[in-house]
Amino acid sequence: MKTRQITKQLTILIFSGLLIFGCKKTKDANSVDSVSSVEKKIKLANGYGTKSGCVDCEIKNRTQSKAQINADNGPIHYFNTFYNTDYLSVGVGGLRDVGNGQIRVTGTFPLVNVTKAYLYWNGLSNSTEVDKPIWTSKVTFNSTGVVGTPIGISSSNCWPYYQSQSHRADVTNIVKSASSRTFTFNAQPLSDLNPNGASLILFYSDGNSSNNRDIILFEGNDALTYFPGYPRIPNAPVDATGWNFTLSGINYTSGKVMMSLHVADGQPAEDGPLVINGIGLPGAQVTSHLFDGKSVPGGLYWDVVPIDITPSLSRGISYINVASSDFEDCYSLVVAAFNFPRGVVLPPSPIKVNFDYRPLRCPNTLLASSTGAEEAAILGTSTFDINQVDLSSVKLNGISFKKSRIIDKTAPYAGTVTDCSTCSTLPPDGSKDLEFLFDNQQLLKTLGTVQNKQCIKVTLTGKLLPLYGSIPFVGEDYIIISK
Repeated sequence: MKTRQITKQLTILIFSGLLIFGCKKTKDANSVDSVSSVEKKIKLANGYGTKSGCVDCEIKNRTQSKAQINADNGPIHYFNTFYNTDYLSVGVGGLRDVGNGQIRVTGTFPLVNVTKAYLYWNGLSNSTEVDKPIWTSKVTFNSTGVVGTPIGISSSNCWPYYQSQSHRADVTNIVKSASSRTFTFNAQPLSDLNPNGASLILFYSDGNSSNNRDIILFEGNDALTYFPGYPRIPNAPVDATGWNFTLSGINYTSGKVMMSLHVADGQPAEDGPLVINGIGLPGAQVTSHLFDGKSVPGGLYWDVVPIDITPSLSRGISYINVASSDFEDCYSLVVAAFNFPRGVVLPPSPIKVNFDYRPLRCPNTLLASSTGAEEAAILGTSTFDINQVDLSSVKLNGISFKKSRIIDKTAPYAGTVTDCSTCSTLPPDGSKDLEFLFDNQQLLKTLGTVQNKQCIKVTLTGKLLPLYGSIPFVGEDYIIISK
């Protein structure tokens, strides 16, 4: 039962010895509506979810001040951008207390043409294992076991549970190899997570490049109601009341722009107004029941709602802000997807990081005859947190590292690194660094023919974790060849 004081049908629920007053929302099975939606980038300053009854009193070490540590991450965060692609999103609701349902992929394009497929789901949980760095959810998709990556923990959306959780899984291979366009989702047993619904987001090629689009995905768990967060879990930041997120880095000129919102726990109660760039939705899209569990097959608790936001845009605009306020219904935003004409989305500029090959040595020497490995480090600063680095993306001249560790190794060179003399042997500075071991011979092969005492530039590349925008970074240093 949701506990919300509203002027709808009230019911009294006895739960774990507590008397809880709430609104029981009843709804018929919803109409079938396959949604070919739109995706976008979002940066949310969201609403926190207050939980019903005595839920919060059983969660320890969750003070507001500590939870604020995670606030900058936001309950919704950038996941990825997909350029020049066809796109489809479909979903299923009515999974609460049932655990399974079917997702039908509409259209006639061959499933083998799918280039990437993501399964998203959200549900309620009473887990108290807040000391774990991440929580996972195991489900089956077309009878194949998949483990969800936790992408957001927030309030229970006014139900007597401790929290709600969102998950994502890459199911590309399952979709590409399927013989049917109907896929079965199963989250049983329901001991770990009681699901609300699920979405399948597909990127594919229909053989016609003239209709391709640029798609930006944001993901997480942004409840409308306040949630104080779990300080030790990055995917459970403080979640402020309401939605307020901004997509930046676009260069809009013209063309239709769609926004698709994947929302968990929607029911017939009234929603708060949805506002785009400070303006309410235009015309026929204005409704207080956008997220009422009728937009996808299966029943309540899940919506995939495409919205045409073109009227809210103007030529030359570089951002899109989306806001909504807490009202009668309690629900969570799981995915926000924006669908742009090709070329509107600007690729992010790489971040310049402080990179030091063989830190604490100056100059940096590479012994051509060495068969071992040498240290190299991304140097953390007060403005760059090395914990945000996606380790799987890190390459030095295109080669992967052998090992890595976090250590306060040295301070960055104070000036501009331009040659083999611009280096330093500064002591640790109190900021954690990310140190790697790279194979000497592999690195030498990337340099081609070299001469003794030759000064050569090497380049480290990578990107941040999806939680921090998957923004690329680059670092450069110079080494002297010793033969």
